[in-house]
Amino acid sequence: MIDFGIARALDTIGGVTSTGEVIGTPRYMAPEVLRGDPISPACDVFSWGCLVAFAASGRAPFGGDTLPAMVYQVLNTEPNLEAIDPGLRELVAAALNKDPSQRPTAQQLLDALVGRSAAPEQAAHTVQVAWQQSTAPYTVAPAPGGVRARRGRLYAAVAAAAAVVLAAGVGAWALFVPSGPPKDLGLLYQEDFTQTTGGWTGSYDPQSAGSVGYRTDGTYGMDAEPDYEERWARAPVPYLFYTPTATPDPTASPTPMLPQSVVMAVTADVTKTVGTGEYGLYCHNSEDGDNYYEFTLDTKGNARIRRIVDGSGGMIAQPVKVDALPGKARITVACEQSGKTVRLSMWVNDELVQEAEDPNGIGNGSLGLFARTPKDDRSVVRTTWDDFELRGRLEP
Repeated sequence: MIDFGIARALDTIGGVTSTGEVIGTPRYMAPEVLRGDPISPACDVFSWGCLVAFAASGRAPFGGDTLPAMVYQVLNTEPNLEAIDPGLRELVAAALNKDPSQRPTAQQLLDALVGRSAAPEQAAHTVQVAWQQSTAPYTVAPAPGGVRARRGRLYAAVAAAAAVVLAAGVGAWALFVPSGPPKDLGLLYQEDFTQTTGGWTGSYDPQSAGSVGYRTDGTYGMDAEPDYEERWARAPVPYLFYTPTATPDPTASPTPMLPQSVVMAVTADVTKTVGTGEYGLYCHNSEDGDNYYEFTLDTKGNARIRRIVDGSGGMIAQPVKVDALPGKARITVACEQSGKTVRLSMWVNDELVQEAEDPNGIGNGSLGLFARTPKDDRSVVRTTWDDFELRGRLEP
């Protein structure tokens, strides 16, 4: 990537030489460089976004056959990112923000790709420190629904980078085996959605945009579409997810803690798609809703596992094509914790499709369902869910 790192050299010459020659590739240069504005490392992030967009889709994010046309596109139009995988699209879009102060830093890009937050010693005395003294931090907005997940969360598509902190399919575990979903775990909770009094949120209205809730056909509906790009439903299981901080009522019946290792299963069906979308299950969701694991199927038939920390994160296993999709499928996922390590497994129609381990695991937390579309003002994914089960072994 020849343009990456050119910002330091450009800082002394303003991007355009005295003869009017542009240094760099215009289609991959930040708007402020083309305008002759002050240069910063944010220019390199913009170039990174252009390169990754091209690598992921086979075409540059800004068109134009002539130099004036290229410059106009970079300065005035939004990038074309439709062909990029949804898991990577938002990260690239953030890097291509016209406003350099709103782009993620290089450190934040790395953290998003590997699914972690930078340790203080890694972030100190770096470009990020100097940059963020003069620019606004990159932030994301919370999504609607029972889980305070962030609509702008960042997803990685570089699983090799995630291997820095995550190892897939390593280690020996006693509870779950690769031959299929475990059959010997006790039933902790189940819901067939035939009654509307089970504690799940909402009543589904097919005439209402982004509706979530019980359907009249005995299933649970969840629609993601423009203005409602992420929909979440927390499973109302009768267990504590987090250690209570308040003094318990001595006359109340104690509520047991959710086991650290559980298996969830649900039958999911996609009833309508426009554009692209994804749906699945999540577990280990923290009390503030910013840290969790999700097991995702997309409308192209791919399965993946993600780790989200502080509202951003990335894939921890390469996407896998599932022959049975799209279509109705029984999704079974396992979240097993042993010490600090969390092992994650995913089956589709009883066939193991994904496994990963997180040695710096997210602690126990809530669990449930989700559906999501990219923020492209056109994509729609409508899903129905049935026969939800939670299994595990209660602590003695």
